[in-house]
Amino acid sequence: MVWNHLGNSARRVCSRAGTRRAYGTQQTTSASSKHSSWYRDMIPGMIPIALLGSSVYLGLQLARAKFSHEKQLVEAQERVAHLEARLKHLESQIENVSVETIVLEEKPTRKSRWW
Repeated sequence: MVWNHLGNSARRVCSRAGTRRAYGTQQTTSASSKHSSWYRDMIPGMIPIALLGSSVYLGLQLARAKFSHEKQLVEAQERVAHLEARLKHLESQIENVSVETIVLEEKPTRKSRWW
């Protein structure tokens, strides 16, 4: 026979190769079928709700980001307007000061000599 040169363990493995257990098949019990039927009934109905909820959430996030950006722009414009007004005020103060009131004292420059 062909099997004589193989050991007993090899014969067992070869003999079992034809009888495989089907792991993909589902053993139906009442508990697992109720559980799977609940998911089979509920999941398709939850998909539109999840999509709607996600779109509402993303829309609100976008609106929040837009309003936050607008607020920062308004605050920056107010700050620029305040600084421009202050600059004009300081420039007008400088113009009001007459040149005659500013006395420039010229100090004699001493040149230092090392010898």
